[in-house]
Amino acid sequence: MSDNYSEILSTPKSAGYFERFCNDFYFCINQSFEQIYATSSNLSWTSAKDFKYFCQNVHIPCSMVDVEQYFRPGMCDGAFLTREYSYDAQILKNWLLGKLSKLSNVKIVYNHFPQIIRRLGGVWRVTAQELEAESVEECCLLTCSSWLAQPAFL
Repeated sequence: MSDNYSEILSTPKSAGYFERFCNDFYFCINQSFEQIYATSSNLSWTSAKDFKYFCQNVHIPCSMVDVEQYFRPGMCDGAFLTREYSYDAQILKNWLLGKLSKLSNVKIVYNHFPQIIRRLGGVWRVTAQELEAESVEECCLLTCSSWLAQPAFL
């Protein structure tokens, strides 16, 4: 299986995170298209059996379709019709920046790289160019939902 699939499967709560992301950020998600995914038992990390197992475990609807309807004979061992989601990263970025700009204790900086990281008691102090902070947040999409649940965002 590909790194993406195995990473998702290694986190039992992935389906819940996906559902929560869709609920929290519905305004930037496009859910209006279906996708054909093909698998190959040769020269691939994901077979039809693996892909079907993955979809069942993370609750993604998928149904097998005739492989030869979409691909040359012998090229794929499975083809699946699935529900596809995408999100507009610019809409999400602008929304998050709007929320953060209202907080007086948050400063967003770009192209700043940590020069010194040291532990002082119970906190980490990070120095990046002219800035020094005791709380530096790095977030990715999976953590944004829980991050936004903090009282300052409500």
